[in-house]
Amino acid sequence: FQASMRLNDVGYFIPVPVIRRFLQDVKDGKYDGYGDLGVVTSNLNNPAYRAFLGLKDDNRGVIVDHVLPRSSADQLLREGDVILAVDGVPVEADSTIDYHGYSLSYQQTVEQKQIGDTVDITIWRGRHAQDVRVPLRRYPEADRMRAEFDRPAPYLVYAGLVFMELNREYLKTFGNYWESADKHLLYQHFFAYMETDKPYLGRVVLARVLPHRINSAYTGLVNSEVAKVNGQTVHTLKELAKALGEPSRGYEVFDLAPGDQMLVLNKAAADKAQPEIMQRYGILKDRYLP
Repeated sequence: FQASMRLNDVGYFIPVPVIRRFLQDVKDGKYDGYGDLGVVTSNLNNPAYRAFLGLKDDNRGVIVDHVLPRSSADQLLREGDVILAVDGVPVEADSTIDYHGYSLSYQQTVEQKQIGDTVDITIWRGRHAQDVRVPLRRYPEADRMRAEFDRPAPYLVYAGLVFMELNREYLKTFGNYWESADKHLLYQHFFAYMETDKPYLGRVVLARVLPHRINSAYTGLVNSEVAKVNGQTVHTLKELAKALGEPSRGYEVFDLAPGDQMLVLNKAAADKAQPEIMQRYGILKDRYLP
């Protein structure tokens, strides 16, 4: 429930199957978490669409719109496949299954499995039904989609510019981030990875500008993504810190996205202003880079 902004301050019992699954998971002394098929699907309620695909008029099946790279289903399922059943449990056209008398997402069948288990999926492909066995594993992008606890946020402060990692905890500072967060940042965190088979390396954001004459006129650039520093592509705060030590002709040059905007500081003046800014704003350390 932690993903729902509507359920703040609402208490729920944890379902018994969730507890049992957790206890089974930690029997070996470590928590492996949940696996994920790694598919994006759509409902198949439209009769004409079903007829076009050659499906029976039985209100069963959801169509695979996208298979996420490096996921459990990668190389096993394809875009255009129709998932008819998961472990023998029929999947309705509205993406639900009958789970002990309750109508739940078909992903419930997957979520009660452990990492390393297999999922038997009946699909419709090429106008024929066939079975595909999918070994279940963790999706590499899943961890950064979840809430984090008891982890201090990494940061770097330079000349009044506060840089932070783009993650869900940062987006939560907007409150209801689906409505109020910068749309470019939402896209980069939650959706951009779907368009590439390359692993996610991280992103850095200009989180705040602490006003000072050295950074005047830059407050409007808050929440921009930092794409490059002094010509070097940066994905992490440590890469940003390294690039800051290599100024371009005496200037620190930041390339921001979206919009190909630039932020430029005179390095000598910025270095001189750094202690004053730290003292003015009560900042004890200019960085935390675990």
